[in-house]
Amino acid sequence: MEFLSQLKNSLELLDEFRKAIVESEIVLEEILSGIHKSKSGGLDVEFLDYRGYVYGDDLRFVDWKVFLKSERFFIKRFEDNKRNSVFLFVDTSASMFHNGKFVKALLIMVAIANIFLRLKDDVYLIFQNEKVKVGEYGEGYLIQTVNDIYNTSKEARGDFLIQYTQLLDIIPRNSIICLFSDLFSDPDSVVNSVNTISATGNFQYIFHILCDDELNPTKKGLRLLTDPDSDSKLIIQCDNIWEEYKAELNNYINKLKEILTFSEKGKYILCPENMSLRDILFSFFETTK
Repeated sequence: MEFLSQLKNSLELLDEFRKAIVESEIVLEEILSGIHKSKSGGLDVEFLDYRGYVYGDDLRFVDWKVFLKSERFFIKRFEDNKRNSVFLFVDTSASMFHNGKFVKALLIMVAIANIFLRLKDDVYLIFQNEKVKVGEYGEGYLIQTVNDIYNTSKEARGDFLIQYTQLLDIIPRNSIICLFSDLFSDPDSVVNSVNTISATGNFQYIFHILCDDELNPTKKGLRLLTDPDSDSKLIIQCDNIWEEYKAELNNYINKLKEILTFSEKGKYILCPENMSLRDILFSFFETTK
């Protein structure tokens, strides 16, 4: 019976991955219809002129300012429209297995991978310090690879930050990196690592995945809290700590946003538990303010 239950769960997860791809296709079509403005990073080419949009053109080169004035799509032509190298990295530390955060991260990753594939970029999944290219083998290979990551990531693998900073050893400069994580590590170390990676010319999309009790904790009185990564336990009085916690969390988020915005080499995307995949994808496309 346990095997049948595991098989059912696996099939349901594969179905969720397929639904994520369908959702990403729908969002792309709505972006194409001009419902939302889009922006993508990692481009360093010389602008030449405009031409009319043709179905199948790369959405990153649509000039949305011209569209707002004329309600017509025009493509920016550049001297060298290069394919981007996109690397997707999901946090597999123990804290990610709290309240379904890891599954949510994988669903977002599948959708984002499909979007970049549609944009004709070279897409790689990073797992155990290895690059797995998914662009050449189609949707089925993407789903199976992500499912393999799910099935082999149930054991905690330590602090995600160590592997994340090691990306610089295995990826080319001026790549696009997508991080899917709850960012549960030393905040100063995370901020410094994001800053270092930005300084190398890489563009970072940081998908910050948090559940409701991490964004807005409500526990009162004496509580036994457990660190999911170290399994250490601590009894604390909760009544007076949450305001300070929220202030620290907001400060942490603001530092990451400032680095990515100031460098123009990234974007922070908060992905709370109750936010739909559709809304997350639209946040991905929205112009950074």
